[in-house]
Amino acid sequence: MKKNSISTFYFFLINMIALSLCPDYANAQWTQQTSGTTNQLLRVQALNDNLIWISGNGRILKTTNGGDAWSSSYSGSDIFYGLSFANKNTGWAYGRDDTGLGGGRFTTDGGSTWLGRGTADPEYLIYDIFGLEFSYKNSCVVGENGVIARNWGGQYHRQSLGDGKDLYSCYFTDANYGWAVGDGGIILKHNNVPLIDIVPTSLDFDSTTVGSIDSLFIWVRNYGVADLTIDSIQAPVDFSVSPMSSFGILPLDSMMFTIYFSPTIENTYVDSIYFFCNDPVNSIKSIEIQGVSVPFIDTIPPLHHLKTFLQFKAMVKSP
Repeated sequence: MKKNSISTFYFFLINMIALSLCPDYANAQWTQQTSGTTNQLLRVQALNDNLIWISGNGRILKTTNGGDAWSSSYSGSDIFYGLSFANKNTGWAYGRDDTGLGGGRFTTDGGSTWLGRGTADPEYLIYDIFGLEFSYKNSCVVGENGVIARNWGGQYHRQSLGDGKDLYSCYFTDANYGWAVGDGGIILKHNNVPLIDIVPTSLDFDSTTVGSIDSLFIWVRNYGVADLTIDSIQAPVDFSVSPMSSFGILPLDSMMFTIYFSPTIENTYVDSIYFFCNDPVNSIKSIEIQGVSVPFIDTIPPLHHLKTFLQFKAMVKSP
């Protein structure tokens, strides 16, 4: 009992000495600062004790004096779930724009101007961007439905992973190795492997005449860091792919394929074309195809109609 009392005394004495030597610890508290907006604020990033950024619903705020004064760096209709800065001048804010699509703005001048995303390709749109890991000219964006878009030198390369589960955060240690996490306890790892993507993900041949040939194009992309090998391609009846032989695609490169539709009977086609490759995540990648074949219509008039026409023409010419 006496030993416990001595231990309690020393514990109390040590804490009193610590409080006397560190008055800031004893007086630590939260104080409300003036943001200048009533909009919802969602994320904060501090680059140092003075330079701090905040993003939210239609706002990006900045302070250069530790929060004594906050200024508006951006005001608009975009919703920014978060932001990430590589340095004091270069950073991204991400979320959803006023059209409901994945929104992103970037600055290279410390927030004096915020520009829209560098790509207008609809294949790279994400309906909600939930996370972004940023390093200059090498960033990763994750979002709704398991979409991951990686950037090399200003161009984004998009892939849908994780069985459509939303992804909320990603982090890369270098250009080759990284992780992404999201719904359902999912963890995805990116390493030194090929990664396949096909754009577009579906083709519609609409109406094609029986006995004729129609064609559309797709691009197979490798946005991994190792060579992508397409071992074989499987197409349904009345469809074909060129080229069909096995081949390789270098990292960050792409190859165009022609998809041919040559219907032999009247039918409605709904099927898929399968690409078999060495991507460890998507060893079988497919695109949806559909089309309708229509009968051939003979536009040459029957022989008896032609004979009547010639007889009428001869009568017109006679005196």
